[in-house]
Amino acid sequence: MERLTWQRKEIMKAIEDLHHTSLATLTSYLKDKGINISLSTIYRNLESLTNDGLVRSVDIKECNNSIYEIASISEHDHFICLECNNIIDIPKRLKLKKGSVKKDGNLVYEINVCEYGICKDCINKYKNS
Repeated sequence: MERLTWQRKEIMKAIEDLHHTSLATLTSYLKDKGINISLSTIYRNLESLTNDGLVRSVDIKECNNSIYEIASISEHDHFICLECNNIIDIPKRLKLKKGSVKKDGNLVYEINVCEYGICKDCINKYKNS
């Protein structure tokens, strides 16, 4: 595990504040807060934090890249609203874990389940308009 530098601490705090964030959103958020960390430093630190198991990277096709969240949050799946692009944590559907071997003999490295639809807030907006 690498040393917890001030940059890593600021990145972790920002991810906690944002809950789910892309690299672009994270960079913008830090800049808006007056925290000057270069894009390459943010990227390198995200990679290190992910490798150290402090941050979880989730590939979501609508983001065209990964989103990041704090890894200490219990594993869960995601619901992505196709209207507002909000990402909502939902209970884990599959009970397999990384490193488990399925009945067919395949070794599971990663499980990434996303549900797509319209969130209840967007549905309510349509009902009320």
